[in-house]
Amino acid sequence: SRWDLLLAEQIPADEHWSTVLGGRVLSLEGNPVLRFGTGGWEGFLRERSANFREQVRRRPRKLAREHSVRYRLVEGREDLEAELDILFRLHRARWAATPSGLLAHERFHRSIAGLAAQRNWLRLWILEIEGQAAAAVYGFRFAGVESYYQAGRDPRWDCYHIGFVLLAHAIRQAAQDSMAEYRLLRGDEPYKYRFATADPGLETLGVPHGRVTRIGLPALDSLRTAKGPVGQISRRATGRFLHR
Repeated sequence: SRWDLLLAEQIPADEHWSTVLGGRVLSLEGNPVLRFGTGGWEGFLRERSANFREQVRRRPRKLAREHSVRYRLVEGREDLEAELDILFRLHRARWAATPSGLLAHERFHRSIAGLAAQRNWLRLWILEIEGQAAAAVYGFRFAGVESYYQAGRDPRWDCYHIGFVLLAHAIRQAAQDSMAEYRLLRGDEPYKYRFATADPGLETLGVPHGRVTRIGLPALDSLRTAKGPVGQISRRATGRFLHR
């Protein structure tokens, strides 16, 4: 076939596709994952810091001691649309001032969540405080792996660290259900690494074919990594293409 460039976006870095394909790594992104050992949740906690263990145990106890608390799993019922309304409302409350891919593609997520619920893949956790939804975690479970996709929370309850509390609850339940991994997915946000046990990374590769791209791709990569205004302009110009 006649082709000039293969762009392989966001593929697992630990599978060494750059070596197999002879490509050039154009970007590397975080992809943290929690891999459960034989000890499950308690075994995972034993490997974390004393401070982390203390927070995992103290924060939900404090919340439950001072308020009425309920953790609710939405697995897919006739009221799924109303439950998704809660997710989007809480996500919007948390990220009102920041562009959000979840909100930009709300129609798609409503559709895929419905299909996932039919197949028992959907994992939508909602934390209720005093009978009102305060936080939500939206993810999927498939082939022995649970994946965290997005979340939302009511900032009025931030003093109780409810985002941390609900995520820890979801991960603990995944361990108790014998999941092999809890994947925190693309992104290097610090809160993910508090739970992660590994980060295989995600690479975007460029594999040139033909004279023009063999010369042009290294030049483009050099421009992107250059310091100063040249690098800044190059990264902005190619960022949307490489991270769309």
